[in-house]
Amino acid sequence: MSNESKKNKNEKKLTKEQQLLKEIELLSAENAYLKKLRASGVNIPSRLLKQNTGSSTNSEKNSN
Repeated sequence: MSNESKKNKNEKKLTKEQQLLKEIELLSAENAYLKKLRASGVNIPSRLLKQNTGSSTNSEKNSN
């Protein structure tokens, strides 16, 4: 069984609250990473920042 199919089975077992907490944790880590990049002077292209804003809507689509 591939890692991806194992991951999908584990995600289905999570409650809605657990899924949301997991998403919050991932988004917080992503936010912290982007802040560190900005602080170190790395220019983050706006196209990358715009892609990240849709990540929460993608997870909502997958949970339905």
